[in-house]
Amino acid sequence: MNCSQDVVQFAEKEEAFWRQKASKFLMEGDHNTTYYQNIANHSKVSRHIHKITSYNSNVIKNLDLISASGIDYFTKAFISNFIPDLNTDFSFMHSIITEEDNLLLTNIPSEEEIWCILKNMNSDSIAGPNG
Repeated sequence: MNCSQDVVQFAEKEEAFWRQKASKFLMEGDHNTTYYQNIANHSKVSRHIHKITSYNSNVIKNLDLISASGIDYFTKAFISNFIPDLNTDFSFMHSIITEEDNLLLTNIPSEEEIWCILKNMNSDSIAGPNG
């Protein structure tokens, strides 16, 4: 492959990247405008945690302290002395999934199944609000 083919290939990949990022807002030639860049990057900014209020009502704005606060909270939550009751009898609940269905649902997909799904996906799709 020569240099000009590489440039064309990289340009096509960049165009696909921006098309996926902006999905419905893309207009021909808009990828260099400030408006387009703001639309394409909005989700990154909107999901950023700028400040957090701690359990003792202190407002934390420092990114390192926000991160440490989250780690501290979940460490305490998962290390607590919570002992679940694992002896619950669920026999009163009617089973709607048969054993055969359960085996199908819990099987690990083959490499061929995964590859088939990936090939059939829409190349212009992007993650929705639920990820």
